Amino acid sequence: MLPSHPQANELGVNLYGLSYHFPKTYHSSDYLNEFNPGIGLRATFGTRKSGHFIIEGETFEDSMENQAKYFSLGYLVRIVYLFRIGINAGIYSSETFQNPSTFFVPVPIVSYTFGPFTANTVYYPKYSDFVPYHILGFYATVRIFEGVAAKK
Repeated sequence: MLPSHPQANELGVNLYGLSYHFPKTYHSSDYLNEFNPGIGLRATFGTRKSGHFIIEGETFEDSMENQAKYFSLGYLVRIVYLFRIGINAGIYSSETFQNPSTFFVPVPIVSYTFGPFTANTVYYPKYSDFVPYHILGFYATVRIFEGVAAKK
């Protein structure tokens, strides 16, 4: 049952990041930047002992060194201890992509929490029209607020 006035159980800062592109094809026109600095926010709704919803908003330098923006809603389910898997579905925008420059992306996510830190790995699938490679993204979330319900 959802509360009548939902409040975030946790609030964190997302720190980006690294990426890995595959298949690796380093022709002169295919060189991709795999250091993608950026910052964002994550709000978590739910408890640590089960699954929880997340809302993320961020901006970072994409693999072609353009500014990218992403807003997503997701759900993470606890597998073992504080190891979770889930799906993050969001709107992605970057000058790197032309037709369209903004699009919807479903993104599988794996995370592991240790203390106030969460290590996140996401998988951006290949989109033949505008992204010719698969991408693994890596970023950290640093918890800056924790509500009472999050500890349950």
